[in-house]
Amino acid sequence: MTSAGTYSVTVTAGNGCTAWASVVIGGDSQAPTAVITPSSATLTCASPAVSLTASGGSTYRWEDQSTNAVRSITSAGTYSVTVTAGNGCTAWASVVIGGDSQAPTAVITPSSATLTCASPAVSLTASGGSTYRWEDQSTNAVRSITSAGTYSVTVTAGNGCTAWTSVVVGGDSQAPTAVITPSSATLTCASPAVSLTASGGSTYRWEDQSTNAVRSITSAGTYSVTVTAGNGCTAWTSVVVGSQIVTPAVPNLTSTTVAQGAPVVNLTADNCAGTVTWTGPGGTSGTGSILVATTSPGTFSYQATCTVYGCISDPASVAVVVASPTVTGSFDGFIYGADCSTFRGWVWDRNKPNTAITIDILDGTTVIATISAGEFRQDLLDAGKGNGKHAFFWSIPTNLKDGLAHSLSARVTGNTFVLKDSPKALICSPNTTPGGNKPPQPPVPTVLIAPLVAQVGVPFSGTLVAFTDPEGGALTYTLTGLPAGLSLEMPNRIISGVPTQAGTFVLTYQATDGPGASNSVSFQLTVNPAETTTVTGSFEGYLDKLDCGGIRGWVWDRNKANTPLTVEFYTESSPGNITVLGSTLANIYRQDLKDAGKGNGAHAYNFTAPAGLTNGTLVLARILGSTYLLKGSPKAYQCAGARLSAEPIEDLQVAVLGNPVVGDQVELEVRGAAGERLEIQLTDLQGRAVAHQTVEKPAVVERLRISVAGQAPGLLLLRVNTLKKTKALSILKAN
Repeated sequence: MTSAGTYSVTVTAGNGCTAWASVVIGGDSQAPTAVITPSSATLTCASPAVSLTASGGSTYRWEDQSTNAVRSITSAGTYSVTVTAGNGCTAWASVVIGGDSQAPTAVITPSSATLTCASPAVSLTASGGSTYRWEDQSTNAVRSITSAGTYSVTVTAGNGCTAWTSVVVGGDSQAPTAVITPSSATLTCASPAVSLTASGGSTYRWEDQSTNAVRSITSAGTYSVTVTAGNGCTAWTSVVVGSQIVTPAVPNLTSTTVAQGAPVVNLTADNCAGTVTWTGPGGTSGTGSILVATTSPGTFSYQATCTVYGCISDPASVAVVVASPTVTGSFDGFIYGADCSTFRGWVWDRNKPNTAITIDILDGTTVIATISAGEFRQDLLDAGKGNGKHAFFWSIPTNLKDGLAHSLSARVTGNTFVLKDSPKALICSPNTTPGGNKPPQPPVPTVLIAPLVAQVGVPFSGTLVAFTDPEGGALTYTLTGLPAGLSLEMPNRIISGVPTQAGTFVLTYQATDGPGASNSVSFQLTVNPAETTTVTGSFEGYLDKLDCGGIRGWVWDRNKANTPLTVEFYTESSPGNITVLGSTLANIYRQDLKDAGKGNGAHAYNFTAPAGLTNGTLVLARILGSTYLLKGSPKAYQCAGARLSAEPIEDLQVAVLGNPVVGDQVELEVRGAAGERLEIQLTDLQGRAVAHQTVEKPAVVERLRISVAGQAPGLLLLRVNTLKKTKALSILKAN
């Protein structure tokens, strides 16, 4: 029986007899109710274990055979228990334990960082959980970091699980070292600017907001710079620039006059705390006191400046006049040439015909040199000027080649006699000769011999003499300083036009060769006012000759016996229809004029006729600015025919045997001079004598040798003369 109740049975015997009996079966088979508490659960990192309690019976057996009613569970899964009641009945129950213990992923952004002066703070952001706790116990997900170090955070997820991470924040906030070089400076006149250089960083900003590392300073003051390094950190420094730029006082030198032979003059400036620098006659220069010898008479002019800390004062001008005993004599002399190479002329004393005269060379009114006129010139000897040793050649010093106008004249030392044709105006520039190329040589004689004179409103024409190129190349010409109305016509180098401006003009005549070497001469052009009757006087004069040798004659003013007059030459095709040929100064000395009582005798003229003047043309001459017509005007011009018949130059033949000349001798072969006195002159381009030779009775074919030993390479001029014939050649000395 499995159930309680009353159970009966009927028993039947074999005989068919029955009997009935019953029994009562009691029962206690109620099954217990198995219960597990809690009926479900979830394990987390916050609740990593759960306690399961079984109830409903007397004994319990879990699936792991443990028999405690209470069981601690730490793993997710299905847990069951069999509950046995006191009647032995059992029941079974189970629960499912879930699990959520996944740890979060802790993240800090950025994963690394470096603090700099440009970025002095960094923001760290934690992520990956629900709550955060940094090592400093702060709980914000975002944290601002201003110091280098290691920073960590614990990240807690919603399930209570945690994770930990950290970042290293580096630091580069080292300030640079700001440097300015030099650390101090002083401006002077010698160094009026200083260069300040900032260093120590990547970028720089000065107090004036300029950003170059190098800065040029020209004013005294305090200068500062902010230096920024690559990490953005900055530093600042400054320097003080002083100044000693103060113009010193002009040296207090005093001019003086002493007698020739007196003790040496010592010029000293006692107000100069620095250095006195001076320049004097003839290109002399020095520092400190100026010592002036008194052995030679003249006016010795100096300029001096005071230099203190490189600052130079205005110049002081001082002169020492060395007075000489008065020199007397019957002097005559001329300046016959001046260019950027030499200043040349001659002077003599008729009373002492063989004595060399000492002359002062002046620039304006300042004596710049004192020299002796003792060079030999054959023409002076031939002209009866004593022994002919009365010429001078003065080389133009470098200090006069400054591009400025200089007015050079010469006078007898100790006398007021000024050489005729003084002054000569020069404008010379420093010449840079390319390579071995030599500059063009000015004409000999130069245009300076005959000063040019024109008149406002009167047509003017004058031809300039060509320069010579030592290398034989073509030359280009310029003429600057012309007054309004006049111009230079090329290629014939003719000044022409009608001047409209009166005055005295310094003209610079320059020649330039192909490689660029140049040379120049300067001269004056005087343009008289338009009035034609302003010149008055007691005039006398003649138009003597008009031929290939020039238009020649003389004129003077009895009221001004020693003053030269300007003569104007012209043609007059019909009354009042005048064509001016040009003009010249009548200042050539002629002994016959002197002997005739015409003042100092320097009243002759020789005017080169224009190239276009034809034979038979009637030429007139008058005093420029006056109506006085020279006697003998008009006179017919004759050149070609007369010259050919009287001077058959073609019969005189001169050959240079080897030109260019290599060596120390020039070999010549002369034909056509048989039986006539033959004179050979060799000069350089400045007119200085190189050699002179005379053959009294040359052969039909005369061969000669002329020494050029010691002569510098360059162009030489050869002139061969008989009484009636002349031949001129150029010779190039090669070495």
